Amino acid sequence: MDVWDDATRNWERGSLPSGIDSHGFVVDSAAPQSAHTYDKPVVGVVPEPEIYALLLVGLGLIG
Repeated sequence: MDVWDDATRNWERGSLPSGIDSHGFVVDSAAPQSAHTYDKPVVGVVPEPEIYALLLVGLGLIG
C-alpha cells in the first residue's frame, strides 16, 4: 500500500494494521507488508452499455 508523506512530499511503502490493542490499531513487524496488500493489481476496464449507446449516437450525429 502506498502512503503519502507530507514531510518528504513523496509516496512511501506502508502497511495496514496487523492487530488491535486497547490503544487502537497496531502496525508492527509482526507480518510482512506483502501479507496485507497487493502491489497495484491490474484490472481491465469494461465499459457500461450506455457508453456504447452514446458512442453510436455521437457517430450518427457526425456522419
